[in-house]
Amino acid sequence: MEKHILILATTHDFLWKFEREDVNLLQQMGFVVHYATNIKEPTYVSYKKDIQRMGVQIHHIEIARSPFCFGTTVKRSSNFYS
Repeated sequence: MEKHILILATTHDFLWKFEREDVNLLQQMGFVVHYATNIKEPTYVSYKKDIQRMGVQIHHIEIARSPFCFGTTVKRSSNFYS
C-alpha cells in the first residue's frame, strides 16, 4: 500500500524555494508527495514543471495568501470537501 502525504501552501513557488529537500526525504521514505496550492496566483517565475519533474502531484486549490481572508478561502473551497 502506498503512503501519501500532502503539502499545502498558499503560493505555488513555496515548495520549490523552501521544501525541495523535505520532498526528497519524504520520497526516500516511500511517500507519494502531493502539493496543494493556488497555481493561478501570478508569479514572476513558474516552477510548476520543475515540481512535476520531481514526481510531485500538484493540485490546485483556491486559497487566499492573506490569513485575513480565511473566511473567503473556506467559502471558495467548500466544494473541495463535498
